[in-house]
This record gives sequence, structure tokens and C-alpha cells, in this order.
Amino acid sequence: MTYSNVATTVSTSGEVGNLIELIDLVETLNEQIVEENTMLARGMPASVSQNVVRKAALSARLDAWMSRIRSGDPAFVEADKSLHRELVEGLTTLQDVMSENMSLLKRAMAVTHRRIEAIMSAVREQTGAKSGYTQHGLPRLDEARASASRSQLA
Repeated sequence: MTYSNVATTVSTSGEVGNLIELIDLVETLNEQIVEENTMLARGMPASVSQNVVRKAALSARLDAWMSRIRSGDPAFVEADKSLHRELVEGLTTLQDVMSENMSLLKRAMAVTHRRIEAIMSAVREQTGAKSGYTQHGLPRLDEARASASRSQLA
């Protein structure tokens, strides 16, 4: 849903346009995060997701807008109250999908960590059993030759 139709019915002033642009940005970010959440819920790793870069860019834009609002920019203070409500609703939804996103990302990271630990454990087990060197630093040949080499060192 876009808010460009609201802009023409309310006003064509810059204040309304700014607020509508912000509402569209929040909506786009919401959609992007919902898409990422869907992919994460299916078990896809976040790093494979094409959404990561786009989400970061949209978040940076939202941060810039929020700084303007916090500074008391009159474009937002004087804007239509119904648009303010739509913005707050969008931001509330954004907060909800971001909470879900954080939960899914934590779960994905835990799964990745378990996979890495399993691989590392298998590598340690395999290299420990088939080490190329004895405890004395000699190349591991066969047990008879290794034993003879140890006796020569003594």
C-alpha cells in the first residue's frame, strides 16, 4: 500500500510529501524485513539473503529521517494528524517485525555455531587420530619404525 493517493487528497505541501515519503520508507522496510523473516524461518542463512544490503540502506535512510523528527523539523510537527497516526502504526509494525527478525537471526546464528562446532570437532578428532608426527616430533611412519626411532633417541 502506498500513500501517494493520500497526498493528493490532503495537500500538496512539502510537509505532507515529506511525511508520506517517510511512511512509504517505513512500509518498504517493513516489507523487506518480513521477506527476510520468511526466508530465515525456512532455514536460509541471513548472509545468503539478498535483503541484507537493502535492509541496511533502508535503515540508514530511516535513521536520517528520525534524526530530523527528533530535531523538531516543522515539516513533521505541522503535518496532518492522520498521517502522523499512519506513521506511528507503521513504526509499531516495524518494531514488531524487527523483534521477530532479531529472534530469527539469533536462532540462525545458534544453528550456524552448532554446525561449525560439529565440523571443528570432527576435524580435531580426525587430525588427532591420524597425526603426521609422534609425540616426540618424529614423522609417524608405522609403529615398528616409530618404536625403533624412539629407542635411538634414548
